[in-house]
Amino acid sequence: MTLTMLAEIATVAVFVWGIITFRQDVTLRRADHFGRVRNDLVSNDKLAELLHLVEHDDERLAGIDAPLKMTFVCVFEEVELLRRAGLMKPALAYYMFGQTAINCADSHHFWSGDFPRDEDYWGLFFGFVAEMRELHRQKCSGEWSLEKIEV
Repeated sequence: MTLTMLAEIATVAVFVWGIITFRQDVTLRRADHFGRVRNDLVSNDKLAELLHLVEHDDERLAGIDAPLKMTFVCVFEEVELLRRAGLMKPALAYYMFGQTAINCADSHHFWSGDFPRDEDYWGLFFGFVAEMRELHRQKCSGEWSLEKIEV
């Protein structure tokens, strides 16, 4: 075996190792983004309470001030932006955020008072909800399974 052949083998090995490392880094970056957004929702006491109220379309939602509701909706818009950037796969977005976003969109009490439902203004949020509804339909019809979720 010549020195040139050894150099070529080493070059290919370094290239393959670089691809593997890059893929691991991308996966880690995706997980970091996901964890940060999820942490924003559950570590903030007010957002965590809002999360619970939205789950049940609690009538107390009507009394929540608009800035807090805006922050809540913006979390889902951030998830949609991460999804569009390829940093969060649609199935993972559905699994972790989809049902809550659907519940929020469907909530009569959330979109009341000084926070009216404006689908043009909140286009990114309602676009995310539309995609989550489609993924929910696909899951319920058996077209895909939660077992196939990847980071």
